[in-house]
Parts: sequence; structure tokens; C-alpha cells
Amino acid sequence: MKHIFVTGGNDGIGFALCKQLAADGHFVYLGSRSAEKGVAAVAAIGANATLVVCDVTSDSSVAAAAAAVQGMLGGAKLYGIVNNAGTGLAHGGGAELIFNTNLHGPKRVTDAFLPLLDTPGRVVMVGSGAGPGYIKGCTDAAIKRVLIGGDATWDEIVGTLDAGVAHDRMQGYGLSKAALCAYTMLLARTHPQHVFGICSPGFIATKMAAQYGAKKPCAAPRRA
Repeated sequence: MKHIFVTGGNDGIGFALCKQLAADGHFVYLGSRSAEKGVAAVAAIGANATLVVCDVTSDSSVAAAAAAVQGMLGGAKLYGIVNNAGTGLAHGGGAELIFNTNLHGPKRVTDAFLPLLDTPGRVVMVGSGAGPGYIKGCTDAAIKRVLIGGDATWDEIVGTLDAGVAHDRMQGYGLSKAALCAYTMLLARTHPQHVFGICSPGFIATKMAAQYGAKKPCAAPRRA
């Protein structure tokens, strides 16, 4: 049984992932900003899941979540962390909230939970095709070099946000995902003992994307 922490696990892609992991016999620490929604999600999953209240936009909430998971692990280690929680235009937030959730959120979680990982541990970021889309449309060569060069520091990545948002038709969403990819490369470079990856799940019919025409279901049919 592997122990895995998933942020934003109460709905959408995160919930589908938690449900699948639990069904496969792994134990899931289901991160949810809302305790009420998290309780409902854990109840729907049944066995092999427990709620961890975690608001990725809050330093204190993430720190409390890490302390709670450490206590529940009882000396065991996490197999993986999935930074799934995110926000976009459909949630009504501006660029500041998008950056705080989609970029600073995964950094808060990774910083707090990395000491709980087994070696080698796995850290997965949920990216988006909007990230490469942003890079394609950005005409600022300096910003593009930072985001795709593979050698950027955290300060350099954050330094692209204020100027870079002017190149983003999605009010910072595409930039946040491009910056998240650059951050993932930074982690892989600075923590070679672990495995880091970022994936684009596709145009999934979540609450965030359904109104834009997304039709792909969160949970794919399982193989026999």
C-alpha cells in the first residue's frame, strides 16, 4: 500500500484520481480546502482515504496539513505528492489569485511535504496545454528563456509574472502553468533523489472547463 497526498481531491480530476488510487489499494490523503466537501468526497470513496483540510493559498493551512499527515503516517513515508489544486477564469479570480493557487500553492505544498517523502519519492504537478500555448504566444524573449531554458531560479520564475501577464489572453492562467513547468524543472535539478513530473490531463469536463466546451470525462473507463 502506497501513501499519497493529493491536493484539490474533493472534486474533478483530483477526486477521480483519489478514487482510482484508493480502488487500486493505495491510501490517499485527500486534500480539500473545504472540510464539508472533503468529508463528502471521502465518504464517496469509502476505504483507503482520509480528509486533510488544506488551502494551498495559505502558508498556515499547508503547514497544518503537513503536520497532520506526518502524525497520521506514524513514522511511515509518503510515496507521492500530487499538486492538483488549481484555479482559472471560471472561478472568477484575477491573476493574483491564479498565481497564488497555481504556482505558489504547489511550492508551498512541496516545501512542506518534501520531508515526508520516501526516497525516491514522486511529485506530480497537474499542468495544462495552456502553458505551452502561453509560450507560443509570448513575444518577450527574456520571459521565454526563463520559462523554457531549464535552468531558472525560483526568483527568476516569479520575476516573469508581473510583466508576463500582459502576454496572456487567459489573465495569467497560461503563464501560471508555464511557470509551474519551469518550477518542476527546477525541482528536478535541485532534488535529484526524487522524481518530479508535470502532466497535462487534457480538456476535461470539470467545473473549471466544462463551460468552455470540454467534454472529456474525469475518469476513463477502466480496463478489464
